[in-house]
Amino acid sequence: MDKLKYLELVGRIANSVYDFNEYVNAPIADNLTTEEISACFVKQMALEMEELGELAGEVNRDRLYEAMLEAIDVLYIALGTFYFLGNFGESACNEVIEKNSKKLSGNYMKSESGKWVKKN
Repeated sequence: MDKLKYLELVGRIANSVYDFNEYVNAPIADNLTTEEISACFVKQMALEMEELGELAGEVNRDRLYEAMLEAIDVLYIALGTFYFLGNFGESACNEVIEKNSKKLSGNYMKSESGKWVKKN
């Protein structure tokens, strides 16, 4: 898939997540107390773990097409968590983008586990 198609699809799924969360009047961290934010994080993590479990199950059964669908469900829930972060999510998003963009500098290498880490 080329970059334009990739960006189009990411935009479409983000739009779908946004519309769904608006429709169900999902909570946004901007309007919540610290305790309410923590409770929402617990709920989001449970949803994320459920989807990751479904993904793992499909991979373990060698049902690759179904695994691909589950991988997109994981993305959908992750974008729902991003929606929940509201305005707090903007600075967090920018920080993560900046951190990961540094990995393009040539100062990082792939570890044995497959994670990109800073060279010593």
